[in-house]
Amino acid sequence: MSSQHRFKILFRKYIRDEYSPSELDEFFELLEKLPVNSSVFKDDFIESEIDKTSTEKLSLQRKKKIFEKVDLIKDSKSRKRKFPIYKVAAIFIGLIIGVGGLWIYQKNSRFLKPEGNYVVIQKANGEREVLRDNKNVPILSESGDTIGEKNGNRITYTKENERLVYNTLYVPNGKKIELSLADGSQIHLNSGSSIRYPLSFKSSDKRMIEIEGEAYFEVAKDSLRPFIVNSSDFNVQVLGTSFNFNAYTENKSIEVVLVEGLVAMYEGENQFKGDATQLLRPGYKGSYSKNRGLIKSSVDTDLYTSWRNGELIYRNRTLEQIFKSLERNFDVKIENRNDKLSQEVINANFGSESISNIIEYLNNMYEFKYTIKDDVIIIE
Repeated sequence: MSSQHRFKILFRKYIRDEYSPSELDEFFELLEKLPVNSSVFKDDFIESEIDKTSTEKLSLQRKKKIFEKVDLIKDSKSRKRKFPIYKVAAIFIGLIIGVGGLWIYQKNSRFLKPEGNYVVIQKANGEREVLRDNKNVPILSESGDTIGEKNGNRITYTKENERLVYNTLYVPNGKKIELSLADGSQIHLNSGSSIRYPLSFKSSDKRMIEIEGEAYFEVAKDSLRPFIVNSSDFNVQVLGTSFNFNAYTENKSIEVVLVEGLVAMYEGENQFKGDATQLLRPGYKGSYSKNRGLIKSSVDTDLYTSWRNGELIYRNRTLEQIFKSLERNFDVKIENRNDKLSQEVINANFGSESISNIIEYLNNMYEFKYTIKDDVIIIE
């Protein structure tokens, strides 16, 4: 069977949401090998398959989105000198991921998160680029210029855009990513996190970042442009420092732990307005919630930054919160049917133990029944 014929079979599965994880990998492999002048892009195959698919399998709204992406593919093909094959592939992947049911909306969140197990960059124009594991690939601007590269688990921006535009990076469960911004700031992103960041700092008087999830920041010093991290209505502003920022949606509060330097914390637009702003010094944690406001306490910072080294340490966390964390870190599904267990509060240092050892340890403490099958853990 030819690669083009196999690709067409896989495409039919994608638009009907009938593909398996292995077929997703196979699709990407074939897509990388397809030449720009492939019949997949030249004839009416895509349009024909979309038209033939019933509205039960493919809604009119999704069809419209696919056709919009098809126009982008054709435009890219006609300018193939400027847009090499990996550019066309990125657009095509955006088509599949964008309309194939792999994106979910989280309540009270501006981030659209991928359900799949791939690192994804969403550009300002809505185009989504899937960054596959163990692949070193260039990071492209909207115009197709190379502005950075992905090397293993590290993404580095080497060139600034002339205008202020934002990308959003999605890190799936079970993965961690290091992000190096154009200003030299280093960001370590934990599993299941999303971050919105600028591709250029030239045309702004501040460096604004938005995050959902957890990240460790090493901020490059720039006295003229403060670095601001935002989540919901909470802001942390620095000039150059290292700190951990935890804003996972299941947590009751946003936590900032300062390792070195000095940060200012404030709510909404209350930047540096008297009592509305509080300073945090190294060795302290700031916890913010709508109900309780901002509370500061002295902590051992290593307990809150150990995740960077693959260690899981929890302090005053409910088992419900811990289960969510384990799901992210090990890319598993934990189905807890024991309601009493959910609100148990514990301190634990699991180090780099396996998920099976961690569940067995908790079982020894609380004596519950559990089963593990593939990537699903059921607790009763």
